[in-house]
Amino acid sequence: MKEYNHLARNLRSYKAAKNLTTKQLSSELDIPEATLRNVMKDGNTTLDTVIRISKALDISLDMLINDADLPDKLIVLKQIQWVGYWLAELPPEKSDKIASLIAEIWEVMSE
Repeated sequence: MKEYNHLARNLRSYKAAKNLTTKQLSSELDIPEATLRNVMKDGNTTLDTVIRISKALDISLDMLINDADLPDKLIVLKQIQWVGYWLAELPPEKSDKIASLIAEIWEVMSE
Protein backbone atom coordinates (compact mmCIF):
# COMPACT_ATOMS: atom_id res chain seq x y z
CA MET A 1 0.00 0.00 0.00
CA LYS A 2 1.37 3.40 -0.99
CA GLU A 3 1.83 5.89 1.83
CA TYR A 4 0.11 9.21 1.19
CA ASN A 5 0.41 10.87 4.58
CA HIS A 6 4.01 11.92 5.11
CA LEU A 7 3.23 14.18 8.07
CA ALA A 8 4.94 12.09 10.75
CA ARG A 9 8.14 11.59 8.78
CA ASN A 10 8.23 15.22 7.67
CA LEU A 11 7.86 16.48 11.23
CA ARG A 12 10.59 14.13 12.46
CA SER A 13 12.85 15.38 9.64
CA TYR A 14 12.08 19.02 10.42
CA LYS A 15 12.86 18.40 14.09
CA ALA A 16 16.17 16.73 13.21
CA ALA A 17 17.13 19.39 10.64
CA LYS A 18 16.62 22.12 13.22
CA ASN A 19 18.29 20.08 16.01
CA LEU A 20 15.25 20.56 18.23
CA THR A 21 13.97 18.45 21.08
CA THR A 22 10.34 17.38 21.00
CA LYS A 23 9.67 19.84 23.80
CA GLN A 24 11.29 22.72 21.84
CA LEU A 25 9.35 21.84 18.69
CA SER A 26 6.06 21.58 20.55
CA SER A 27 6.73 25.03 22.00
CA GLU A 28 7.53 26.40 18.52
CA LEU A 29 4.30 24.88 17.20
CA ASP A 30 2.29 25.93 20.26
CA ILE A 31 0.83 22.46 20.70
CA PRO A 32 1.13 20.10 23.67
CA GLU A 33 4.21 17.88 23.65
CA ALA A 34 2.04 14.74 23.97
CA THR A 35 0.08 15.78 20.87
CA LEU A 36 3.29 16.29 18.91
CA ARG A 37 4.61 12.89 20.00
CA ASN A 38 1.41 11.24 18.76
CA VAL A 39 1.49 13.09 15.44
CA MET A 40 5.15 12.18 14.88
CA LYS A 41 4.36 8.56 15.72
CA ASP A 42 1.70 7.89 13.08
CA GLY A 43 0.83 11.14 11.32
CA ASN A 44 -2.76 11.16 12.53
CA THR A 45 -4.21 14.30 14.05
CA THR A 46 -7.07 16.72 13.72
CA LEU A 47 -7.34 19.13 10.82
CA ASP A 48 -7.07 22.04 13.27
CA THR A 49 -3.75 20.73 14.63
CA VAL A 50 -2.18 20.11 11.24
CA ILE A 51 -3.23 23.58 10.06
CA ARG A 52 -1.63 25.09 13.18
CA ILE A 53 1.55 23.11 12.51
CA SER A 54 1.60 24.19 8.88
CA LYS A 55 1.19 27.86 9.78
CA ALA A 56 3.77 27.74 12.58
CA LEU A 57 6.38 26.15 10.30
CA ASP A 58 5.42 28.33 7.33
CA ILE A 59 5.17 25.19 5.21
CA SER A 60 2.12 24.67 3.02
CA LEU A 61 -0.37 22.13 4.30
CA ASP A 62 -0.06 20.19 1.04
CA MET A 63 3.72 20.03 1.29
CA LEU A 64 3.65 19.08 4.96
CA ILE A 65 1.31 16.14 4.37
CA ASN A 66 1.98 15.01 0.81
CA ASP A 67 5.57 15.88 -0.04
CA ALA A 68 7.67 12.74 0.33
CA ASP A 69 10.73 14.83 -0.64
CA LEU A 70 10.36 17.38 2.16
CA PRO A 71 13.18 15.84 4.24
CA ASP A 72 15.57 16.23 1.30
CA LYS A 73 14.39 19.79 0.75
CA LEU A 74 15.04 20.57 4.41
CA ILE A 75 18.61 19.32 4.03
CA VAL A 76 19.10 21.57 1.00
CA LEU A 77 17.65 24.54 2.90
CA LYS A 78 20.05 23.89 5.77
CA GLN A 79 22.95 23.88 3.32
CA ILE A 80 21.72 27.12 1.74
CA GLN A 81 21.59 28.67 5.21
CA TRP A 82 25.20 27.56 5.80
CA VAL A 83 26.23 29.14 2.48
CA GLY A 84 24.51 32.37 3.57
CA TYR A 85 26.60 32.47 6.75
CA TRP A 86 29.73 31.76 4.73
CA LEU A 87 28.91 34.50 2.19
CA ALA A 88 28.41 37.02 4.98
CA GLU A 89 32.02 36.52 6.03
CA LEU A 90 33.41 37.32 2.57
CA PRO A 91 34.27 40.78 1.27
CA PRO A 92 31.27 42.36 -0.50
CA GLU A 93 32.75 42.11 -4.00
CA LYS A 94 33.28 38.36 -3.63
CA SER A 95 29.97 37.64 -1.93
CA ASP A 96 28.05 39.64 -4.57
CA LYS A 97 29.73 37.72 -7.40
CA ILE A 98 29.09 34.34 -5.77
CA ALA A 99 25.48 35.28 -5.00
CA SER A 100 25.00 36.25 -8.64
CA LEU A 101 26.40 32.91 -9.82
CA ILE A 102 24.15 31.02 -7.40
CA ALA A 103 21.15 32.95 -8.75
CA GLU A 104 22.11 31.94 -12.30
CA ILE A 105 22.44 28.29 -11.28
CA TRP A 106 19.05 28.45 -9.56
CA GLU A 107 17.49 29.95 -12.70
CA VAL A 108 18.90 27.19 -14.91
CA MET A 109 17.72 24.49 -12.48
CA SER A 110 14.23 26.00 -12.41
CA GLU A 111 13.75 25.74 -16.19
